[in-house]
Amino acid sequence: AKVFGTALGATASVTVVAGLPHGPQSVVSGTGLATATAGTAASLSVTARDALDNVATVLETDAPKLGISVVSANVPGVGDVSVTTTSVAAALPNGFTVSYTATVAATYRLSLTYNAVSLKATPVSVVVSAGAVSAAACDVSGSGLKGGLVSTTLSFDVTARDQFGNKAVSASTSFAVVITPTTTALTPSTISSGVQSVTYSHSSAASLSIAVTYSGTAISGSPFASSIVAVIPPPTATKCDIAGTLVARTTANVPSVTTSATTANAGTTVFRVVP
Repeated sequence: AKVFGTALGATASVTVVAGLPHGPQSVVSGTGLATATAGTAASLSVTARDALDNVATVLETDAPKLGISVVSANVPGVGDVSVTTTSVAAALPNGFTVSYTATVAATYRLSLTYNAVSLKATPVSVVVSAGAVSAAACDVSGSGLKGGLVSTTLSFDVTARDQFGNKAVSASTSFAVVITPTTTALTPSTISSGVQSVTYSHSSAASLSIAVTYSGTAISGSPFASSIVAVIPPPTATKCDIAGTLVARTTANVPSVTTSATTANAGTTVFRVVP
């Protein structure tokens, strides 16, 4: 006798194939699962598995079923950031390739789903760091950049940034600072956490030129003009301003305070008025 074409008592070969891809069992791998660099595509690989953890087979038409979301909440000065540059493709026969590109350095929440169900061990946190330093994006801050009094220690900070304006906290190459004339006393400094503090002084009144470069390229605005003076000019009436409660109103028998100061910060005068 035969059953389905096979004689009773005979040995038959049976092939068991994996079931359909199942999100909760499918596995994600790749460096992009933990870190990424601003402006550089981060890659991931997804190995599709069925509900019983067998490696499953995927088709090109399965790619749209895999979803990716990369969002960072409350980036200082920016707010919520959603990465829109993402891609998903079927990696036949057993998975998918995924990539995303972020331009804001921050910590993101990376979510991957299949048929709207989260993949195994997701979502995860991904740290996106600043890219390579771009001299054109670096900036300088500090009153010392504009100059000051003779023989006074003046200072300013130079901040390393990538092409997207992210602070390059991991930058290891220091800025080169050259002040002309070279008789200026310049204190050597090195970059730390993306910021390099520069201090200098000049022994006589002069107009200085401060050139700042990174790896041989001038940063934005360089060279800068600095003016060293013997004394701070006296206040100019037309450049003074006034502020305080009595400017708008005051209360009888209650002292009010207002100030008058010049834009050159030469001094401040405090007035007390009792109506």
